[in-house]
Parts: sequence; C-alpha cells; structure tokens
Amino acid sequence: MDPSRDPDELQRRQMMERMKWELARELGVKPPVDGYWGGFPSKVCGQIGGRLRQRIRVLTEEGPSGKKPTSSGSPPGPGSNPRQEAGGRGVGGSAQGAPKTRRRGSSR
Repeated sequence: MDPSRDPDELQRRQMMERMKWELARELGVKPPVDGYWGGFPSKVCGQIGGRLRQRIRVLTEEGPSGKKPTSSGSPPGPGSNPRQEAGGRGVGGSAQGAPKTRRRGSSR
C-alpha cells in the first residue's frame, strides 16, 4: 500500500514535521518557509535530527500515557554490548586459529 494513503503514516509524518519545526525554534533556527531544509548547514540539521531522535525515543519508551511500558525482558545493562561474543570478538569475527586472508597483489 502507498504510505501516503495510509492515514496513520500521514499523521506520523505530520507529527515528525511539527516536532522538527519546534526543535528548530528551540535551537534558535528559523524553519524554512517552503519546507526545504537543504539550504541549512549539515551541523544544524544534525542537531535537529539528534534531538528529534532523542524525543522520539522518550515518547516511544513512555508511550502515550506517559508511563513506561512493562515488559517481561529487561533491557541490557550499561556497558553490555549484544554484538560482543564470549571471546571478545564481535559478531562475524573469526575465532582463534582461523586462517588470515591476504589481499591480491600483496607481497607479505
């Protein structure tokens, strides 16, 4: 289905745009009249996007009622990295003893 025809998707996009404008004003940036953000420096757009992401994270964690949802599983604790394996290697990393590959044309 076309996302522009989905009323929920349209409402989400409008809410994101309103939050973007609100955050721009909080940062002291005058939002573009025509809605085109391409003329703004990437630093400004990055600040707006970063704060938008934080705000969305808070809204989705708390939910519409302002209360945190209860879940059976707890989130990973601080310092834990789900991409790390027991050997200290990341996901997709080779285990000890795996042969190293060389690039073509290297003269090692």
